[in-house]
Amino acid sequence: VLARGLARLGLPVTGEPLGAYYFLADARRLDSDSLRLARRLLEEAHVGVTPGIDFGPRAEGHLRFSFASALPRIEEGLRRLEAWM
Repeated sequence: VLARGLARLGLPVTGEPLGAYYFLADARRLDSDSLRLARRLLEEAHVGVTPGIDFGPRAEGHLRFSFASALPRIEEGLRRLEAWM
């Protein structure tokens, strides 16, 4: 659900998780500074994500989205992202 929802919003997932509960999504079309974008999403859309820069320079421009939550919470997060965009 999360990967499809992110792709629908123009935030394609860059790889399949291998034993983890998160995706890295390419958010460069919104902002190349992942820390600034993550802060904006938290403050303006009330969606918490991790900036890609926390995982090194190759992940800059990406956001990490966790899917270790109940489906209704994931769907609400996607609705908030869509409204913000």
